[in-house]
Amino acid sequence: MPSTKDEHLAGTNPAVAPKTPDSCGACLAQGTKWIDLHKCITCGEVVCCSSGQAHSRKHFEQTGHAVVVHYPNPSWIWCWAHNAYVT
Repeated sequence: MPSTKDEHLAGTNPAVAPKTPDSCGACLAQGTKWIDLHKCITCGEVVCCSSGQAHSRKHFEQTGHAVVVHYPNPSWIWCWAHNAYVT
């Protein structure tokens, strides 16, 4: 996967509190299951990536919040705008 130094990190906070600590808020609202979670480091929204719902990408498309971390273990940072890991 490509990686980038990313201008979308401006205004983000990796320590932002998660809105739904153990689940994808959108999946909860829809009654669907999630597999892999991301946390938006702009607003704290916890969203799925691998559930078939792709709420992480949809959150970016709806809000413009491009950068997420793997959640709950932030082992990487991803930018949806660049479709790349952030270094």
